[in-house]
Amino acid sequence: MKEIEVKLRAGMTQNGIPHDPRTRSCIISSFALYGFPESHSASFALLAYASAFLKVRYPAAFTCGIVELSANGLLFSRYARQDAQRHGLKVRPVHIGHSEWKWYP
Repeated sequence: MKEIEVKLRAGMTQNGIPHDPRTRSCIISSFALYGFPESHSASFALLAYASAFLKVRYPAAFTCGIVELSANGLLFSRYARQDAQRHGLKVRPVHIGHSEWKWYP
C-alpha cells in the first residue's frame, strides 16, 4: 500500500491536485490496511456462526442444503453425507418413487 500511496501522491502533484485531497487519500490507505480485512473477517465470522448453529440445531436441513448446493460437486456432497452419518443422520439415496424433492443430477 505504501508504494501505491507514493505513486498516488506523485500523480496528484503532477496533476495539480491541492494538498488537502492528497491528505484525504491517506485515510483511504489507512482504511485499506484495517477496514477491508476487518469487514471481511466480521462477515466470515457471522457466516461461520450461522452455519455452526444450523448444523447443530437442524442437521438434516443443513446437510440437505449443503448437498443441494454442491449437486455439481459430487465429491464435496459425498463428504457432507459422510459427516452427517457420523453425526447420527440416516442418509437415504434419492428414490424416484418416494422422494418428494425434485433432484436433477
